[in-house]
Amino acid sequence: MTNDLEHGIEGLRLNHKGRKSKLRSEQRSEILSWLQTKQSWELGELEYQLAFEYDVVYESKQSYYDLFEAAGIS
Repeated sequence: MTNDLEHGIEGLRLNHKGRKSKLRSEQRSEILSWLQTKQSWELGELEYQLAFEYDVVYESKQSYYDLFEAAGIS
């Protein structure tokens, strides 16, 4: 059996069934600040950050895009 760390985001996608989890207000602020400090943005990197730092995995990609938008990233 391989572990998710060996497969990165793809490992999470294969094993995760999705759940309703949310960022708390302070966590959302931290993520938005983090996004605003970056020079380039990737969806996979945001997914990884949320999953491992906050144990949040969204079912819908739209939730991630909403965070980009809230950070002023189009």
